[in-house]
Amino acid sequence: MNSNLSGWLAALVFFAFTVSGLLAQARLLLLRERASMTGAITCSEISAGLQPTREFLSFFSFMLFALSALTRSYIDYFLLCTRVPAVLLSAFILVILARHSAGKACIFMRITWALLALFTCVFVLRIFNLSPLPLHLAGPVDIVLAGSSFVLFGSKLQQASQMYASGRSAAVSTWRETGIFLKDATGLIYALNIGNELFWVGLTHVLSGLSSTLILSIKVRNQRTGA
Repeated sequence: MNSNLSGWLAALVFFAFTVSGLLAQARLLLLRERASMTGAITCSEISAGLQPTREFLSFFSFMLFALSALTRSYIDYFLLCTRVPAVLLSAFILVILARHSAGKACIFMRITWALLALFTCVFVLRIFNLSPLPLHLAGPVDIVLAGSSFVLFGSKLQQASQMYASGRSAAVSTWRETGIFLKDATGLIYALNIGNELFWVGLTHVLSGLSSTLILSIKVRNQRTGA
C-alpha cells in the first residue's frame, strides 16, 4: 500500500471512529451530568471509570501528533487535520471532568490551556511561515511523543485495573475505545509505509491499541456482570 493511500485510509478511519468516539465520550459525560441534576446518579458517578490522568495524557498525545505534523521538513496534513479536532474534543472532555472534581482534573485543565496557547503559536508561525527560526523539530517532538505514549500506556493500564477492581465503567465510551483501536491499526499501517521517519509514531500506535483492547475487554466483562 503506497503512503498516500495508507494516509487517506488512516485519516478517514480516524475521523470516522476516533473523532466520532471522542464526540460520543463527550456526549456521554454531558448526559451523565444531566442525570446527576435529576438525582438519577450522584455527582461522583458522572465520570465512573474515567481517569483525569488518562484523559490529560490522551490530550497531550493528540497535541504532540499535531506538533509532529507541523515540525517536519514538510507539513504532514494527514496528521495535522485529523489531530486538531481530537485535541479540541479531548480538551472539552477535560473541562467536563474539571467541573466535577478538584485536584488532578483542575490542575490538568490549567496545563491544558497553557499547552493549547503554545500549540496555537506554533500553528500560526508554521502555517503562515512567520518564524525567523526553523521549526523542523520533528525528531525531538517524536521522542517526547514516544515517551508520553509509555506514560499513557501505564495510565490506561491503571484505568483498566481500576475498572476491573471496582466493576465501574459506565462513563467509559465503548465507541471511543473501539475508534482508538481502529485508529491505531490504520495509523500503524501508515507509519510502516512511510518508514523510519515515523518509527516513534508507529510505536505509539502499538501501545495505544493494546491498552484500548484491554479496556474494551474489561468494559464488556463489566457489562456482562451488570456493573
